[in-house]
Amino acid sequence: MRFSRNASGNWQTLSLDYDFTVNEKALSGSMNVTDNSLLAGSSGHSYSCQRTEEFEAKDARIDFDNLKLQPIPSVKSAGGFDKADICPEDKPSNVIPVAVGCSLAAIVLIVLVVYIVMRKRDKSVPYQQV
Repeated sequence: MRFSRNASGNWQTLSLDYDFTVNEKALSGSMNVTDNSLLAGSSGHSYSCQRTEEFEAKDARIDFDNLKLQPIPSVKSAGGFDKADICPEDKPSNVIPVAVGCSLAAIVLIVLVVYIVMRKRDKSVPYQQV
């Protein structure tokens, strides 16, 4: 893999170089990474993606599953990975919590309206003396 670093220190992957043998056929080459946001990270961070990253060239396709990547290890990582920049597809969605919250708010509102209506209706009918 070849990486570049911009003026702010953020890094991105420029190309993937490959050299392997499949069914006794040697394949080697290089794939350019055209999407600059793909396989990129902040300075001092690694890159992590749980989904499958696919790269294709004329004679090969490379799939990475559960990819963790750090081109320039920092002193603080001590052989491990720094804090990861997670790929956009792996970031949690807020759709379900918002939908549940709206549903609960609607239920509370309905119960409150029914309570107010029933209270007014009960006061309009006076009690009879025994």
